[in-house]
Amino acid sequence: MGAVLAVVLIVGSFVWLRNPSKSDAPDAGKTADPSLTASETAGSRPAVPAANTVNLGNSPRKASPTQVVQDVAISETPGSPAAGSASNATGYTNPLLAQTAQVTRYDSKPGTLKVRIEGSSNIHDWQVEGKIIGGYMEIGSNFPTEPGQPATPGKVDARVEAFIPVRSLASVKEDGSPYNIAMDDIMYGKLKVAEHNRIYYRLTELTLKEAAKSKDAPYVFDSVGELAAAGVTNKITMPVSVTPLADDKLRITGKVKTKMTDFKIEPPALNVVIGAITTADEITLSIDWTLARKAAGTAPAAK
Repeated sequence: MGAVLAVVLIVGSFVWLRNPSKSDAPDAGKTADPSLTASETAGSRPAVPAANTVNLGNSPRKASPTQVVQDVAISETPGSPAAGSASNATGYTNPLLAQTAQVTRYDSKPGTLKVRIEGSSNIHDWQVEGKIIGGYMEIGSNFPTEPGQPATPGKVDARVEAFIPVRSLASVKEDGSPYNIAMDDIMYGKLKVAEHNRIYYRLTELTLKEAAKSKDAPYVFDSVGELAAAGVTNKITMPVSVTPLADDKLRITGKVKTKMTDFKIEPPALNVVIGAITTADEITLSIDWTLARKAAGTAPAAK
């Protein structure tokens, strides 16, 4: 699940062109719309696209909050099944959940999400952040949902489908403040936002490695999934920690290293008067994702 939750990974690599101390003032259009996160998570069940086959519609190079919402709507998968279903509108079925009588759904929780990508260049390190992760998680009866709940290591019944709007990502300074709009535009271009305006992730396998050692401790898992970005889909593995919270919530955190070239994105390089500027291929992706249990019988929100 980790992955998702991963391609965002590739984007940060494009902030190397400037020294962080010379950042531009943030554009007003980059401010997040309070309704945006909710619209991202309302009953969405996106499918992970096959490599080089996605076309989600064209969008202007610059994105206002309204444009990001349009990007979301244009690629929504219609016909979302009711909570508790083991298969989605595309026909994909999780084999474990298909055999499980009890399936519980958790939806992405607005305002509690963060994706961060970090990388380096021969000039300085860089970072990119996003605060929108749409999607959901479905679990079977053997998934621990209560703090300190006994659990046996091994494969667990779980399914995750998640997405990140490309235009929700932005370059930042080390302290998280806005960095440079021009670098964001370069990033969007490298991710082919006009044809692939979302990054998708689907979990294919989740294995509990270590049960919680106390009521406040997380459960440690190994995850395997499919991550799609810029028209390329890759298998990705990531260690993740799941901490059950109060009020029927789950907090998922994870960190993994990957490479831009794995998604057919060439690390940026530029020859200037002072010499060559190069970006390292390897990047580190970290996620912090909170989900809330979906009430029984709750229908997906209207689009």
